Amino acid sequence: VKTARKLLEELLTALEPVKEELLKARGDADENSRQAMQSILDRASQGLMDKYKFKGGINEAMASVQEAGSRKGCPIIKEKFAAVVKLITGQTPPDEASGNDAAMDGDAGEQKSEKNSEL
Repeated sequence: VKTARKLLEELLTALEPVKEELLKARGDADENSRQAMQSILDRASQGLMDKYKFKGGINEAMASVQEAGSRKGCPIIKEKFAAVVKLITGQTPPDEASGNDAAMDGDAGEQKSEKNSEL
């Protein structure tokens, strides 16, 4: 749980500088926008994904963090997870009861859902 909290903190710090790029990229809901967003996310988070050994990138990391937070019922992880999702998507994620998979749209969400089913 400590590692999940630390990862979320570092992820928020890494994504803050690309906040405007993400905002522009998510302007359209087409495939090019999703690819652009994924490219921005991959570029901004690659160092962290290597550091924490997430070969599946940010989608695998977020699924793992979400699972750790759910397992331990950690409100800090839930809060920071929501902050990361909001930074990426511009939307507040739904409560766990309704499923956080909807928090990530497009390809990122599909990959995240696949990772959740693997855990």
